[in-house]
Amino acid sequence: MAENLFKKIKRASRNICIHVPAVICRSKDLTYILVICKYLITDRITESIVEETNKYICSVKTNYSRSRDARDTDGAEIEALLGLLYLVGIYFGTRRIVENGLNVKK
Repeated sequence: MAENLFKKIKRASRNICIHVPAVICRSKDLTYILVICKYLITDRITESIVEETNKYICSVKTNYSRSRDARDTDGAEIEALLGLLYLVGIYFGTRRIVENGLNVKK
């Protein structure tokens, strides 16, 4: 019984990994930061965020006396917000730099 547990098994003589992890075709040519951001955050993502945000705004609209305090949002606002967050992550990626970059002295 013990002999069967340690029986040698023939293995492949080389690594048979066919797919090498690499950058996918279309994203390989992207070099500018804003173009990469637009490629990552698609219109479909933006539309779903806008839809859910507007649902939430409608649910809290009764808490505000003025209509301009709870206006619906659009895709341009969401894209601008996500773009800024992406750029902050690129340029101020480490925590130390973020803390220094966001300190506002009066």
